[in-house]
Amino acid sequence: SDKPDASRLAAGLGTTWETLQVGYKPHASVTSIHSALDSLSEIMRDKALGAGDIGAIDVGLSPMTFVHCAWEYKAQSVTAAQMNLYFGMAVIAIDGVAFTEQYNEKRLGEPPRLVVLP
Repeated sequence: SDKPDASRLAAGLGTTWETLQVGYKPHASVTSIHSALDSLSEIMRDKALGAGDIGAIDVGLSPMTFVHCAWEYKAQSVTAAQMNLYFGMAVIAIDGVAFTEQYNEKRLGEPPRLVVLP
């Protein structure tokens, strides 16, 4: 800033709690696909389904999420996998979670287990 204000460092100290503004991110992926991941997880749990029971999945997305996250998955990087709807849905179907272990570099290119096409 061109106008630093050191008094802001202690403003509200002891009365304003920023931790109340912190959220929990349940999946190690881009947040715009979390609702799809949550939905698949809930359906699989409620219907006692395994990955082998799934023939196809139809996901409704916003146009922006579709553009940024629904591209054909190709093993590239952890970030690419975290941004990809199909990879996220596959790990939910296979592991039941999409957390840090599912986005480990060793898991990114595990065809045919994780190959999911649009």
